[in-house]
Amino acid sequence: MAIKVFLLVTACVTLQMVAAAKNKGGSSLPTKTFRGDATFTTPGLGACGKVNREGQLVVALNRQQYGNFADSREGPWCGQCLRVTSDKFGTSVVVEVVDRAEGREGHIVLSEAAFKKLASTDEGRINVSYKLVDC
Repeated sequence: MAIKVFLLVTACVTLQMVAAAKNKGGSSLPTKTFRGDATFTTPGLGACGKVNREGQLVVALNRQQYGNFADSREGPWCGQCLRVTSDKFGTSVVVEVVDRAEGREGHIVLSEAAFKKLASTDEGRINVSYKLVDC
């Protein structure tokens, strides 16, 4: 009996830790689909505190959505994933939020590798929709 109680408590604590890790900021993130535009850059050290490399499928979210935090690594979007879809081509890619970007609401900055999954880099800027998804 004691082993069953121990396993049940362990399972509950593990589930709580997983839920907290999925949303580090403690606030609920919007699940609606956003519309905006996307550009690309070479990734580096992001506001979420990780160094990102070429070839990774990552994104910087606009400041309005990312939010302002004394320590940007505390942002609830850090480590979350978005499905980004090109309006023009209908192609999609899942990317991890690793940074905060300047620009108007709806603007995102993809890694070059992620952008190439949606369009040629010759496009430079594309119209997109994006939505929170499981990683």
